[in-house]
Amino acid sequence: MKIRKATKKDLKVLLKLRKLLHQYEKTIDKKDIYNLGEVERDLNKENIIFFIAYIGCKPVGYCKLKIKEINDKIMGHVGADFVLEEFRGKGIGRKMMEEMIKELRKRKINGISLELYRNNKLSYIAHKKMGFKKAKHDKN
Repeated sequence: MKIRKATKKDLKVLLKLRKLLHQYEKTIDKKDIYNLGEVERDLNKENIIFFIAYIGCKPVGYCKLKIKEINDKIMGHVGADFVLEEFRGKGIGRKMMEEMIKELRKRKINGISLELYRNNKLSYIAHKKMGFKKAKHDKN
């Protein structure tokens, strides 16, 4: 397995993975939040970093790290993370998260946050195993 930062050349791979993430999210939450233009815009932003996980030459997952101010602190925020279904449970999501944390440490940023769909039990369990704690719950 290899994880690397995405570049503008990876747009097609990111769009494909984003589309698959959207299809998965639609099974969890019926809201339509899909926006392909967002991926292209975000690839051009200094404060956003995408990572892509590969097994051999096959892209099997991606994540999006955004550096932003949260509660008066500069923090990393996981905007998306996704692993193809047939590759889940193999530690790929954990490795991507570790890469994001390395990037934050390199930038001397010590906090990280993420949001999950309330119904996304797989993601909740995976992030809880990594030490994430529930900070706020949106009742909607």
